[in-house]
Amino acid sequence: MNQLSKLQRSLELLQIILIFIFIILLPLIWVPCYIYRLLIILLAKTQPKIFGKIFSFADAFLDEDFARYPPKSSIITTMLIQGNLSVDWLRQHFDNSVLQSKLGKSLRYPELQQYPVNFLGQRFWKWDSKFKIETHIKEETPTSMISCNNNSLEFDLATIHEELLNKPFQKEASPWELLLFPSGQQETLLVLRLHHVLGDAKSILKLLVECLGGQPLETALPHQIQLSPWEKFLSTLLLPINYTFYLFQLGECAITSHFHPWKVSHFNENSSKLVVGLSEQLPLTKLKKTAKEKEVTTSSLLLSIITRSIQTCFPHNNQKIDLGIGYILPKPLHPPFYLSNHVHMGMLHLPMLTSNKNLNLNECHRRFLHLKKSELFKYTDFTAFQLGTLPNPLRNIVARNFYSASGVTNIAGEKQGFSLGNGGSWSCSQMSMSVGTLPGGAGLIFCIFSYKEDIQVAIIANENIMNKEEAKKLANQIEIQFYK
Repeated sequence: MNQLSKLQRSLELLQIILIFIFIILLPLIWVPCYIYRLLIILLAKTQPKIFGKIFSFADAFLDEDFARYPPKSSIITTMLIQGNLSVDWLRQHFDNSVLQSKLGKSLRYPELQQYPVNFLGQRFWKWDSKFKIETHIKEETPTSMISCNNNSLEFDLATIHEELLNKPFQKEASPWELLLFPSGQQETLLVLRLHHVLGDAKSILKLLVECLGGQPLETALPHQIQLSPWEKFLSTLLLPINYTFYLFQLGECAITSHFHPWKVSHFNENSSKLVVGLSEQLPLTKLKKTAKEKEVTTSSLLLSIITRSIQTCFPHNNQKIDLGIGYILPKPLHPPFYLSNHVHMGMLHLPMLTSNKNLNLNECHRRFLHLKKSELFKYTDFTAFQLGTLPNPLRNIVARNFYSASGVTNIAGEKQGFSLGNGGSWSCSQMSMSVGTLPGGAGLIFCIFSYKEDIQVAIIANENIMNKEEAKKLANQIEIQFYK
């Protein structure tokens, strides 16, 4: 008991010291950095034909591989379109509906004609004087096809996702491309590949559905707990204390990730490739029904399914320690009317040591609710602000030391489906998404994506963690656990 009391007193003393250091260093480090950033913004505005806007704080956090290595931290979206599209029509339609789209007098998506550059220690978008839509929208010959039971062929989506996630972007060109794969069977596969620095999945969906599809995006909105003015004031007043606890949370996840068998070394220029496992389309109505019967959220149920799938496929790797994950939570009013990374990230641990199915589900539910109800996860805004304010060399050193062993993103897609062209000429019958792991970040990502009445899970892993067959096996096990 005495030893426990000594430990508690030591932790309390450590908290006081960290708070003191935080309060002292904040004005000494970040205020000069922020003033410097403002001066560089004013200088860049004197050259509007060369520079676009400065990176937002969140975008700068996702820019490390672009600044240091061949950039390939991508978001891949595959869309199965009914009918045969021509690449000429697609280019014209994309130019009219996306590239020329405006918000007021300004282009809505100027970044699609710009690329990232370093300017006096800050990251900016620079206009591409050689931009041609033909280099970004292309027709490709499908090489990844699989045979079906009725002797027809269909696209091997897992392989397409994997090949494109491992394909680097050119550094002096806007980091996106839209590929058209004809099948010869009255359907076309469209694949949109963007670097994560351009935006997140929700803002990409808005581009696809509202600009290319010409209809309002209907998607589930995040449920946020609203604070009273007094609670907001108190939360601001206690920022140093609360932020210290948030850093403890980040540190705990980083420490457990360091000792986890799935820890990933920081990526380098010759980093190992990513492998992809893709589950079948699973009925969203069944997921909602089961969650209602168990009196848990659908997110908690999905976390439990992932946990039990890992326990089944990799029993020896996860017997001694829980798996730390970064969980992506969308912010209010998301997505905005432009490309953006507009999310919070909270840290939690999957209960790998709990083998009983019901206890595991209840524990996932408890931990997820604790994360969502906590204000601490919102301090990722402040962390992104701090890191985005720092000049590039210093930011890249600091940012790459924040990591977890795994990440989970749960993306609510378009509810009703959408079509391309006026009058819905070409309907999108199926959509999938995958997200590449970040350099210096998680080595394993579970990307959960829903479209209309189906949900699909993509597993994206560093090949040092699992090979392609193991990724397929894990995706298959998620299907089995889903129907259990």
